[in-house]
Amino acid sequence: MHRAHDRHGPIVDGHVYDLKNPRRTGAPQPRHNPFHQAGRINSQPTTMETLQGRTGEYFGRAKTHVEWSAISAWMMKGQATAAIEAAGIPYEVARVAVRLVHAAKDHAKGWPRLNGPSETPLLHGLSNASQNEAGRTANEVFRVWIAEGRPCLSARLIGDTYQFLVAAVRQGKLPPIRAIPADEPQTFMREPTCLANNLKF
Repeated sequence: MHRAHDRHGPIVDGHVYDLKNPRRTGAPQPRHNPFHQAGRINSQPTTMETLQGRTGEYFGRAKTHVEWSAISAWMMKGQATAAIEAAGIPYEVARVAVRLVHAAKDHAKGWPRLNGPSETPLLHGLSNASQNEAGRTANEVFRVWIAEGRPCLSARLIGDTYQFLVAAVRQGKLPPIRAIPADEPQTFMREPTCLANNLKF
């Protein structure tokens, strides 16, 4: 029998529902799910290190997508112009090269599409000389981005990228893996490629 000053919540069906100590309540305790690490449910990665731990064998494609999406966002926001031109790269050339190479790298890594079939990257329709020039320019922009401290590589972008992979697994676009089982909880997801798609030719 609990005294009035001992209990911190109501009595329901003979159980003291102690709001300060849930383990003293009469409510059933949640069972441990061995497929989810502690604190994993309703959380998502916010750093590249945690993204690697949460995506397993899909980390290579996630890393490529996050990095080139960050570069695309950096350019779209107008924050990259001075640094790129200071490196001797014409900005308009860099803009087109990054969009072409971003799409081609996603395709090569097997980045999934949630709507519609995979499309052949525009870069593959260019001459070998043009492909090589676009690749060289995009790689120069990549080096400038690193030198500038990887701007726009945000926790939000990392989390959105992870949730996109979760959605791809749940929709059957990618096979489930131990790191991302088919029943992985999915939270509100923004399309992480939208920034790249807003870069117009």
